[in-house]
Amino acid sequence: MSKSYGPDSPLFLAIRGHLADIYNRTGDFSSAWKIFEDLDDNQHFSVDERIGSHVNFARSLAAGGELQRATEESLNSAAMGRERFRLQARSLPERQALAYNTQRAKGLDVALSILELHPDMPSAAIYQEMVRSRSMVADEMARRQKNLNTNNDPEIARLLAEMDKARADLLAQEKATPSQPHQGDAIADATSHMEKIETELAGRSAEIRNDERALTVDLKDLRENLPARSVLVSYVGYQRVAVGKVDPSHTTTPSYMAFVLHPGSDRIALFDLGDSTSLDALILKVRAAADAKRTAAAWVPRATSALTVRPPWQFAGASGPAHQ
Repeated sequence: MSKSYGPDSPLFLAIRGHLADIYNRTGDFSSAWKIFEDLDDNQHFSVDERIGSHVNFARSLAAGGELQRATEESLNSAAMGRERFRLQARSLPERQALAYNTQRAKGLDVALSILELHPDMPSAAIYQEMVRSRSMVADEMARRQKNLNTNNDPEIARLLAEMDKARADLLAQEKATPSQPHQGDAIADATSHMEKIETELAGRSAEIRNDERALTVDLKDLRENLPARSVLVSYVGYQRVAVGKVDPSHTTTPSYMAFVLHPGSDRIALFDLGDSTSLDALILKVRAAADAKRTAAAWVPRATSALTVRPPWQFAGASGPAHQ
């Protein structure tokens, strides 16, 4: 196959990816990891394929017990996916950007799955990536609606138009046929051009500078902005994957976890909240009870008012006043 189509053929790469998946599901992790390492070095993958490969590699490492490497791969793929979504969200129509978010590979699930079984492992980097990722969709959708050119600065307007074009050019290069000559150079050039415009924009607009600063928030920023004698409780839903064991079915379990951050401590408390099925049922039950209570509270004054102004024979079942 390699001789017929070449080692960088998309068909050959896809077959190798499937082979790595078979090795992973059957417990031959060393063979799977060798293929994943080769795939990660291949420059002919699209960006989304590369992110997916990193996620699969992280999942395989976690199943094989290489927890530190699995965490690193997981966080790497999560950061790549976050930046990729930012680019898509600022270039695509909103519906398409939201659809892309539901379909893209998400690497953070692997790191959270490892923490669930090994809460004693360092969690700061995982929590920081979760903070950066969790509100990403809402932030980017809100950003689309903001008028960045509030000062009617024609230079900023020109740079924003150039930025839109640069993002579209980068997306076009990433979607181009991987086998085209100098494809990697074209992507690098398009990325460099886009980043140059971003730098110039950030220097001209305080609002844009603030937006870019928010994207790089870290735990130090978070702690310094927490009120004294307070705690920050963060809940996260994720798809739990197999850790430290072979998983032939490649199963995932929707789950919840909670992090508790104290402003005066470097320690981050971690709480496993279990599968989402039972917790979701309890949440729905509480919401239904709250809705029923609000409905009853709203009905009582209306009913009292009706009884006050309407004669009793006007209610259902009564034909009119009794005549003596």
